[in-house]
Amino acid sequence: MYSSGSELEESRKKHDELFRSLLNDKEEFVRFIKYFINPESKLTKDSIQKYNRSFVTSKYKSRNSDIVYKEKSRKIYYLIEHQSTIDYNMPYRMLEYSYEIIRDTVEKENNKKKNYKYPNVIPIVLYTGNLKWKVPKVIGFFRDGLYKDVGLSFKYILIDTNDYNKEKLFNSESMVGLAMQAEKSNTNEEATQVIEKMFIERPHKREEIYRIIEYIFRDQIDLNENFEKTIKYGEVKKAMVTVRERLKENNKKILMQERNKINNIVKNLINIGMKKEDVLKITGLSIEEINKITKE
Repeated sequence: MYSSGSELEESRKKHDELFRSLLNDKEEFVRFIKYFINPESKLTKDSIQKYNRSFVTSKYKSRNSDIVYKEKSRKIYYLIEHQSTIDYNMPYRMLEYSYEIIRDTVEKENNKKKNYKYPNVIPIVLYTGNLKWKVPKVIGFFRDGLYKDVGLSFKYILIDTNDYNKEKLFNSESMVGLAMQAEKSNTNEEATQVIEKMFIERPHKREEIYRIIEYIFRDQIDLNENFEKTIKYGEVKKAMVTVRERLKENNKKILMQERNKINNIVKNLINIGMKKEDVLKITGLSIEEINKITKE
């Protein structure tokens, strides 16, 4: 089915909001860091705080997709940018965001002290698009000759969903990983299994799980207010039965639509004088099926 530019943009926006809402939870952010970036990390939800993003320049005031955390005991910042599409300007964007964090911190402190320590920014791009991310992860200058050790060098961490198989994502303790796996599922049954695991392991995250269900199955089933209440009150088994039933109904509807299309093609071919044997070769149907269609 053809989707207009506005529909694609709205879908991308919901996709970005989904992952941003997951990472806006400190507990889930810590799990994300430990599973995807540094298993030895000592971060806890109590050792970090959300950073006020007033550092963002007027150029980026309209942007709200970046997430910034700061370690409470150290001047270490974690900058996360979620991408569902490839952006070849990403290295420069992450460099600029990182610089603005450093600038904002330095201006609030006395950086003229002898032992002044500049803040450290950990820039992270979480990419959940279908195509492989081929954007450079490094910006480097003066790499040759006399100035090879001089100039600016910048690198960001990339988490590309295409680098992880479904089993690894399914076994992750991160809701972000599970959401990524649900998206990578080849069948609806695989996706529902992931969602059931979310309910079992994160019973207090029902609102976030509902958003994931709403996004993953957005084009297949209509999740009305009653279904949302079922999720809210923790009736997980009932909710998943509803999901599976509605997916089956949608599949039947699609099959019926496809069948009607084939029937119309067969009838049109017969009406223009084509022999049934030729129709059989084109459609792959049996002569019995063609006879049945032409009698309808």
